[in-house]
Amino acid sequence: MGYIGVSNYETTNKNRWQSIRILKNRQSSVKFLPIEMNSNIYEAFISPTDPYIAPDIAKNGPYSLGDLFLEESSGSGYYIIQGRVDDVLVHTTGEKTNPLPIELAIQEHPIIKRAVVVGHQRFCCSVLIELNLEEAFQYELRSIEEQVFTAVQSANKDAPTHSRIIPALIKILPMSKHLPTTGKGNIIRKLVDQEYGSIIDQMYNQFLKESQNKNNSQLHLKHHLSTKHGICIYLQRIVAEIFNKPIEIFADYSKSLYSLSLDSLTAIELRNILCVEFGQLDQQIIHEFSSIDALADQLLRIINKEQVQTSIDTQHYKETEEIIDKYIDLMKIDDNRRIITSKKHSNDCDHNIQNERIFLITGANGSLGSQILLQLLQKLQVSRIYCFVRGQDASDRLRRAMEIREQDLTMLLNNNRIIILNMDLNHDRLGQTQDMYKQLQNEVTDIIHSAWKMDFNMTIKDFDQDCLQGLYRLLKFASSSTTKLPKRFHFISSISAAGSNLFNEIKEEPLPRRVEIALPHGYGQSKYAAEHICLAAMDLWKSLPLVFLGVPIDIYRFGQISGDSGTGAWNTAEMISLMICAGGGGMGILPDKCQKIDWIPANYGAACVVDIAINTSTELTSPFERVHHILNPHEINWSELLEHLKLSGLQFKVVSIKEWLRMLLASPKNPAYALVSFFEKLFADDNQMEFAKFRTEKTTRRTTMLECCPPIDQKLIQRYLNYWWKIGFLKYGYNPNI
Repeated sequence: MGYIGVSNYETTNKNRWQSIRILKNRQSSVKFLPIEMNSNIYEAFISPTDPYIAPDIAKNGPYSLGDLFLEESSGSGYYIIQGRVDDVLVHTTGEKTNPLPIELAIQEHPIIKRAVVVGHQRFCCSVLIELNLEEAFQYELRSIEEQVFTAVQSANKDAPTHSRIIPALIKILPMSKHLPTTGKGNIIRKLVDQEYGSIIDQMYNQFLKESQNKNNSQLHLKHHLSTKHGICIYLQRIVAEIFNKPIEIFADYSKSLYSLSLDSLTAIELRNILCVEFGQLDQQIIHEFSSIDALADQLLRIINKEQVQTSIDTQHYKETEEIIDKYIDLMKIDDNRRIITSKKHSNDCDHNIQNERIFLITGANGSLGSQILLQLLQKLQVSRIYCFVRGQDASDRLRRAMEIREQDLTMLLNNNRIIILNMDLNHDRLGQTQDMYKQLQNEVTDIIHSAWKMDFNMTIKDFDQDCLQGLYRLLKFASSSTTKLPKRFHFISSISAAGSNLFNEIKEEPLPRRVEIALPHGYGQSKYAAEHICLAAMDLWKSLPLVFLGVPIDIYRFGQISGDSGTGAWNTAEMISLMICAGGGGMGILPDKCQKIDWIPANYGAACVVDIAINTSTELTSPFERVHHILNPHEINWSELLEHLKLSGLQFKVVSIKEWLRMLLASPKNPAYALVSFFEKLFADDNQMEFAKFRTEKTTRRTTMLECCPPIDQKLIQRYLNYWWKIGFLKYGYNPNI
């Protein structure tokens, strides 16, 4: 294989002996890919076309060196080794943790001799601590625990959210115990699992153990937990401790905890703490009542032994319609303000398609958003693209997202047509400075709103705070223009907005105001609400002869978006990926029934959006002409998919839905277990397998790209399987040589 890199010999670089750069003659064949989305840890691969590699080593695709690297600084080309791929912990959520940096950070404290982070095939990380006896003997037992907790808390600050370690999952070993190491002092992880497996299991079981029954717990209730105000204060304190943030951040009791980084781990921890005070609580209570205010109301009902709401779906339906009406009322108020404050603008607008187009894309680092970006770059009439990316370090996040999907970075790097901006849609100026906001108002001709939270645990109220408020601000931005022509607005919706099987057929037109048409979870209801908010904006703002112009809006209802048809890159955290890899591969079984298969590869879905968007006019035509269904017209059934999977080399048995769910429930370490509640609801009734037919005739006439979509055949399926196998997600039951 030969040398692939050299050290950095610059004397000003403090890491010059630790970092390497790839030799010029190997740069085309050695690639660094993030171990997961938004990660700054890379795995090194060598292409099968590398002239120095032995022919048999990479016959099944790129060969992994097995090492993990951290880039010294973004774009520097110098990498520092961070450990081995074998050390990476893959959680049941599909997320990954590199334990080495966390362990090194913990071991910086003098009281700790060694630390080993564990959590492979578990829902989160934990840590075993071996004490430095000489230092530990200087402290009392309680002080030792405090020092260890301080060390772990310090390490958590630089760790990814899903990798942080909570106090309940810290185990200090007895002073007579030692972690197994090599002669050089390196931890032998396999021996850790063998020697301390029972201790690790006991630690996780204790954390997940359901609390004592309600009657016993009631004895512990304090007087201040008998009023809503008292419960709110109590919750504020507990939540601040769990999130490890100042208590003042949680002063707004109506704010969704999802907006403050609530995840499955913190939800479990919060529920377990509440069970001690309030007795046995529903597993979904934190997700269903995700603000301090809503949770306090529910807990007060439990304390007072009031009838707890039984029909959650009915309540969510009501809330969804109320949210839509709230934004329609806001639009009417905004209309009145504009009429009073705005100057009249000429109505002599040329609605012909503009020669020069400037796009703004939200969620440009998403699987669809990044493909839309690449498609727009191929259009000569697109002179500039503003990419909105949520969070800090927007440029790095976009680059890493495209790297992990094996997308062409040459079109992204040093491209003066692209401007990457941090996005905050809950900010009045969308997170931009006043000057940049004005620049966007002056320049942007089209907005493609692709960013949306994908979380089936969130309720419609959570989506209101996280997504719908931002949608409304974007619509207001689109309606305010310093030019004669309005900005076109392209909203990426989903068939889940109409996927409940209320109707046998869904046409390419606006949905009726019947919330039951949406799938009964927050995501589907949020897309249903978003469509109605968009159409209301187009209707209410269409006749204003003012600086604030009407908004021509197109709605793109997407079915299941699959991976890139060329590279096979498909997000491992999605339902289908988990079913196939963790269900078919991991458990060796797949259900005999499921949804119809009309997957559209992300690159073709993006091409459809761009093709339609480029050819839209600013004229406010009927909304019945502005709804598009983006699904693969070459639909197959579930049994055909199972056959393609088998012919492609995946080895599994076909069982009933009930048996598949039973096996999944018995496999809490399986990555697909993270979606078990969603699967239970999806497969609750065989009738749920009969889905409405989404018409695509109009969309097919509007874009030729839909008909060009490749069939869902063995060739495409094998490409996805090969990608999952190559990145190590599909580990069992697959033979890539077939």
